[in-house]
This record gives sequence, C-alpha cells and structure tokens, in this order.
Amino acid sequence: MGQKIALSADSTCDLTEELIEENDVHRMFFHITVDGEEYIDSQTITAKDIERIYIEKKVLPKTAAANVSDYLTFFSELKEQYDEVIHINLSSGFSSTYQNAVLASRELEGVYCVDSHNLSSGCGLLVLKAADMIKEGLGAKEIAEKLNELRMNVHTSFILSDLSFLAAGGRCSAAAAFGANLLKIKPCIEVHQDKGVMDVGNKYRGDYTSCAIKYIHDQLDKYDNIDYSRLFFTSTTLETKTEEAILKELKSIGKFENIYRASASCTITSHCGPNCMGILFMTK
Repeated sequence: MGQKIALSADSTCDLTEELIEENDVHRMFFHITVDGEEYIDSQTITAKDIERIYIEKKVLPKTAAANVSDYLTFFSELKEQYDEVIHINLSSGFSSTYQNAVLASRELEGVYCVDSHNLSSGCGLLVLKAADMIKEGLGAKEIAEKLNELRMNVHTSFILSDLSFLAAGGRCSAAAAFGANLLKIKPCIEVHQDKGVMDVGNKYRGDYTSCAIKYIHDQLDKYDNIDYSRLFFTSTTLETKTEEAILKELKSIGKFENIYRASASCTITSHCGPNCMGILFMTK
C-alpha cells in the first residue's frame, strides 16, 4: 500500500470551495488586520468587508505571513494523520511564507514544500496538478520535483480597474495612481514564473469590461500550446455586468474543458482592491 499523502497550500491559492473539498486540500490560513482587529483570511472576513472598510474609513488592511511556528503546528497536525505532506506556497518573491515553511519542514520527516513562483489561482493550478499526481500514486518527493518544473508552465496575470489600493499600500506612487485613474488606464500585471515576481504588461484604456475582454484575448493569443483542461477566472469583487460579460466571452472561445470561477482571497484583495480580475492557465 502506498504512502498516505496530505495535500496542502497557503490560503492564497484561490481555489473554489468545491475543488478544495473534492481534492482534500488543507489550507494554511493567513491573518489580516483591519482597523486594529485581527481576522482569518476569507474565514472571518470577506473581500467585500475589506473594500467597505477602506471606502468608509480609508483604512488599508495589513496582511501577515504565517511564521515558522504556525507552519510547524500545521505540518505536525497533518503528520498525525498522513505519512507525507506536500505543501504549495505563495511565491517567495512576494512573501516569506516559503522560507518559513521550509524551516518548519526541517523539523519533521516527509514534509515537502514547493515555491510556486506564483500567487492566487496560479498556485491553485499547481495544487490541482499535485492532486492529480497523488491519485496516480506518486510520492511527495517526486511530486515536489515535478511541480518545480511545472511552475514554469503556469501563466498568471490580472487587470486592475485603478491603482488606488496599490498606492495606499505604497506599492506605486500616488502620482502614478492619479495619472492612471485620470487617463482611465487599466494596467495588466503579469507574474514572471522564473523568479516569481510581478511586472506591468499591457496598459488598456477605456471602460473596464471592454479592457478585460481585450486583455483575455491578448493573454490567450500569446501561446500556441495552451493546456485547455483548466482555466481560472479569478477576481476580487466585480460588477455583475462585467462578470457576466467575461464568463460569456470565455465560454464563447469554446476550447477549455473546465472554466473555474474563483474569488480572490482577502490577502490578494488587500493588495489589489476591487474590480481586479485575471485569467490563469497552463501551457503544455
């Protein structure tokens, strides 16, 4: 009989609750502090709460990475039920979570951590790949090695409606945010898989829905070897008409076997703000 493997990920993996349940994914939940109160990411606070508090009080949430002690407790509890653990982390380019998880894993046998070089459902795509390999009977070490190769095939990007949240958090200048908003520029942010960091891609101008649809085609047209088995449409809060238009456009393409509609975690929302959406997929 093979080893019993626990599959886990940081709460920023942005999978749907159905996929989490279906693939028995355990999550390390991050903590968020808003207006002096501490919450558990997407469990005791929602993205709508974060946006509402910011609009009402101009208070920006503060996110906290899980520390070594948090991971040690988390992994120890999993090891009581499983022989091995495979854990997919938020990119080390964005957070110290991977380093903290690795330090904790050294205290236990059979715990393997993977730096996704990604965020949001980009991490989620690797989690689902790990779930596939567990079902195939692969061991945790082999899965970790394969995921370190597969992460180069994950394509994550998103388009922002404005830069207000980024400016409030010091991630871009107030002048840049004001200029972009004044000119109605909708920047596309892309994740570079080799280093797990972000950079600005195309800049769109016009109403958000039209820009989002143009962005979708620009991203998909880049590659001729897309893996059409899975695509995530992941966002913070969106207007209903925008969400419906995007889903209609994605379905009209007619190539993806599964289009998953996922909500961004509160950690992701804290950095991006409302009206932020992305498509996340893999190439072969």
